[in-house]
Amino acid sequence: MSHPSMRTRLMVGTGLAVTLVLLVSMVLIYQSVARMLRKEVKMQLLESAALLAKSSELEPEGVVYEWHEALESGSRTGVPGYFQYWDQTHGSTVASPALGDGRLEPFHGALDQTVLRPITLPDGRPALAAGLLHLPFLDGEALEEMERLGQVLHPQDFPQVLVCARETQSLDDKLHRMAGHLLRAGTATLVTIWLAVWLVSRHTLRPLDALARRLDERSRQDGGPIPRTPDDLPVELTGLAGAFNRTLERVEAARERERQFALHAAHELRTPIAGIQATLEQAVSRPREAADLRQRATSALEIAHGMSGTIHTLMRLARLRGGLEKPDAEHFDPAALVHALLEEQADRFAARGLKLAIDGPATVPPLDNDPELFRIVIATLVDNLIRHAPQDSAAAMAITDKRHSFHVHFTNSAPDLGHEELKDLFEPFQRGRRAAASGGSGLGLSLAREITRLLGGTIDLRLEDARLTVELSLPR
Repeated sequence: MSHPSMRTRLMVGTGLAVTLVLLVSMVLIYQSVARMLRKEVKMQLLESAALLAKSSELEPEGVVYEWHEALESGSRTGVPGYFQYWDQTHGSTVASPALGDGRLEPFHGALDQTVLRPITLPDGRPALAAGLLHLPFLDGEALEEMERLGQVLHPQDFPQVLVCARETQSLDDKLHRMAGHLLRAGTATLVTIWLAVWLVSRHTLRPLDALARRLDERSRQDGGPIPRTPDDLPVELTGLAGAFNRTLERVEAARERERQFALHAAHELRTPIAGIQATLEQAVSRPREAADLRQRATSALEIAHGMSGTIHTLMRLARLRGGLEKPDAEHFDPAALVHALLEEQADRFAARGLKLAIDGPATVPPLDNDPELFRIVIATLVDNLIRHAPQDSAAAMAITDKRHSFHVHFTNSAPDLGHEELKDLFEPFQRGRRAAASGGSGLGLSLAREITRLLGGTIDLRLEDARLTVELSLPR
């Protein structure tokens, strides 16, 4: 399975985003410039049409074109482009010298309404043309001259069609060159940004690559110090690196606990195995009476039963830690279950001379949890109380039922227990400095804590005035 690359994603994402922005920008720039240039051509055409329309005057001898008179006198027309007049009355036409032998197609709209239309010039080039139907201009001097000659002409009798054109091939060429420039500039910008992103990402991810190499080197070793977060690691990745290091620390702590667990388990099992071996070796070392052999076999069997209990506890603890065992929720009365367990162990309390003070209700509203796992926890705590409380001492059990939680307190004397030992009592095979003589494997509190976690509760230890209190809390 291939994993996605941050650098590739950054390059591709940035490239796509920049390409989209550049394309949109180039299209907008191209359209804006093209619209502006074409608008300028249209304005020039409209101005030329208006100027040429005013250059046709009505005089006694007929319509006279000022631009034509200017040409005959050797002057310039002052009007760029191509244009042509059609006299609707006489059917005559006059064209600008730029047309040469070519002619424009006549078109027009309503009187004095200029119409724009794309056309093709006689030489085949594309152009934009303005067509106008207008009347020649009649000034006061021409009118007086007509009246003097007794022949008054009227402009409406001499309608004129004017078509003037501007070639657009040069404009299209300019726009084409501009599009090429925009495309090259956009490509150069995209390549530059890609290169910059690649360099920045390479520099930014270099500390992460270094951290990955350190972790890889460490993975080939058995243990060792956890790699330190590089000082130049980007702040956005320090949280991830810190979380990963904390995970490694927890993994290392779990590995160390499992290693110690295996060592302690081997130690705990070695002693009874050695006892069984010694008992059986003595039994077969020489001929013995049947009663003696039975006694020794019974002793070995008792040791084997103890080993079986220890192995069963170890297997259950492993299943709980590995998540192979889950609680089954049922409704049950936790207070009644606690009182029933205490009654079952009454003989053991009496045998050790323990005076147990019981406080709290005998019944409470039911919990919705696993009663069998809860029973194991209570039985384990009661067993620890009986085993480790001093002979002929006082112990106490209290039940507190609250709205959102249920609590059980077990308190007994612990004169030989120090505060520094409390944190280790929940670890497997930890029994305090002088608790070994009381028996047990040191797995009880560890098992009780694992089960309580599955039940969603907590177990806390407090040591005050040489009295140890174990508090079990379960949520309602």
